[in-house]
Amino acid sequence: MEESRRAAEVLGKGFVHLDLLGFSDGSIYSALVSHWRRNNPMRSEFTGFDHVPYREAKDRGFAQDGQDLLNELVAILQDTKPTIIAFPDVMENDSDHAGLGMFTLLAVHKWLLQNPVHRAQPKLLAYLIHWQHGWPTGSNWGMPQDWSDQPLLLPADLPLRGHSRACVNLSSVQINLKRAALAEYKTQQRIMGDFLSAFVRSSECFTLLKPEDGNRIEQVLAHWRQVRKTFDNHPLSRRKI
Repeated sequence: MEESRRAAEVLGKGFVHLDLLGFSDGSIYSALVSHWRRNNPMRSEFTGFDHVPYREAKDRGFAQDGQDLLNELVAILQDTKPTIIAFPDVMENDSDHAGLGMFTLLAVHKWLLQNPVHRAQPKLLAYLIHWQHGWPTGSNWGMPQDWSDQPLLLPADLPLRGHSRACVNLSSVQINLKRAALAEYKTQQRIMGDFLSAFVRSSECFTLLKPEDGNRIEQVLAHWRQVRKTFDNHPLSRRKI
């Protein structure tokens, strides 16, 4: 959390407001598909807690369940009324990231339903961090490299799903700022410096979603829950694997 604060200071030069939520690592996907209610929170294998234990977290003491996390995100949207929302792509090859992407779509959908008056629709930018086949190049080379003269393109095998994409070119000042912000994650740099350096490039790319893309998101979530229930009842459950 402290590294995130320092990185935000570097990026925003004091003008970034940062609220940190404290759901445990590995809990987001489970909260989405199998621990939705407060009477059945997700107990972290890492911390042993079924609630947010961190003193620094905005949601300290909250049960680690899907409904509470969704309510937190909707409250943030209500307070800030954002015009741009960036969040992980639901295609992420990381369960927490993919789960948070789904939670974001659910929150945006619920927020807009609660505010039906005509307003400027927010831009939804889905970004990608974890993918397959060693994307981006250099992310698994074992040694950090300088890729800042090359663009960061989304992988060719990432499904388009009927959406459009956009890339933003970065200036040398912005590239150096990004490098400096990532350097603040000192614990991460020690174990994945090559991975982090692979994202310091001359562009940023996003998949562009529209607010109405979330109109059927609750049906999608219901399907995910049913699939997870069937999977967990199978002799080869996730835990046994």
